[in-house]
Amino acid sequence: MSFDLNVTGRNINFDPEKWKREIGRYLEGFAFDSSIEWDNHSGFLPTSWIDPDDSENRIESGFDFSYEKMKPNILKSIFNSGSTSQNINFMFSFSSDDDEFKVGWISAGVLTQMYNASLNDPQEGEDYEGLHALEHALKNIEPSNQHQSDSEYIFDSKEFKAFKKKNANEIHKIAKEILTPYGIMREGKSKSWLDDHGWHTIFIEFLPFKSGWGTIVRVAANFHWHQKDYMSYDVFTKTNAKEFDTPEECSAYNKELIQEALNRVLDLRETMSDLNSIRNSAINSTETYEPHKSYHLGILSGLLGDIPGMRDYFNVVLAKREREEPDWLISLKDQAQELLDNSDNQKVFRMCLKERINTTRSLKKLPEIEFEIPS
Repeated sequence: MSFDLNVTGRNINFDPEKWKREIGRYLEGFAFDSSIEWDNHSGFLPTSWIDPDDSENRIESGFDFSYEKMKPNILKSIFNSGSTSQNINFMFSFSSDDDEFKVGWISAGVLTQMYNASLNDPQEGEDYEGLHALEHALKNIEPSNQHQSDSEYIFDSKEFKAFKKKNANEIHKIAKEILTPYGIMREGKSKSWLDDHGWHTIFIEFLPFKSGWGTIVRVAANFHWHQKDYMSYDVFTKTNAKEFDTPEECSAYNKELIQEALNRVLDLRETMSDLNSIRNSAINSTETYEPHKSYHLGILSGLLGDIPGMRDYFNVVLAKREREEPDWLISLKDQAQELLDNSDNQKVFRMCLKERINTTRSLKKLPEIEFEIPS
């Protein structure tokens, strides 16, 4: 399950360094990844902090983060023409994984308190202002033990956290034995394993249950022709989540869990080898939303030589309107228009697409490899 939060504030002079220091009050030694370029950042935001249970270890986690600058009131902009502050909407998304859940909530709460902004929690349908947002965030990650049941207490204990860490290490050890012979490699020390095919990457995510003995597995494919610096679920397979009564049962299932993930990767490989199969999967996908869905379908139609279909899909992207268009939508429209302008010649269309894929792979810090887009 993912959690989405929105923080909206007025007259903000966004200061990531101050944000980092304030988060550090709650997560010792907190830091953002030094390679982050903050201007119009969109995607996964890597973070780390000192492990409270092991001061020599750093916890590495993060959350999806983006922000868009809203158009200011015309009269206010006239009277404050020398000001660098702006109206900004910050968007957070994170999983139920303990570390992601904690850093996502704290970061959103701190940001809201810093700028006396408003935090919207769509899961609860509630809004929180300023300091109240931070209090709500801390309450979410540090529930009182006073009324906890025995099972709730277990899943908030150091023993449970130690088990999760040990089980994750075991999963990745077994995954190395099972997945690497198929060319599927772990992405650094992350929870993800990558099956890289150049123009797209199939990835596996292993995520622990927040409260329970179990592991969540997600397998999906990400197209690299949408220029951005993070992975997304463009062609998605069903999430596998299995919960057990004991930690022993959970650990005993790890090998079978990874084998199931491999089987889903192999099935997805077969789907991704045929453009018609990919287009059918994309059409039926419930994980990719508009206008991104039409963007992918436009490219797939163009590769299949279905020029009228391509134009129809791209026109859906170009027709998308919002009162205050965010930067990501402007960028997506520009990318769709460029491909539309080069669609008359299949060779030029493919060359343009390949250049974009190489640029996107660089943004995602993926290695340079030789690849061909199927016909």
